[in-house]
Amino acid sequence: MVVDGRRVREVGTHEQLLVRDGLYAERYTFQARAYTSRATDTEEGL
Repeated sequence: MVVDGRRVREVGTHEQLLVRDGLYAERYTFQARAYTSRATDTEEGL
């Protein structure tokens, strides 16, 4: 479930919400990039 302000914006499983490419997918992808970036930096010795 994705709540934005006081409204329920999206409902579904993780997979369903990613496929819909809505707010959940946008926020999930944004957060995942931080982990991917950190992992890449660590592998490169930065």
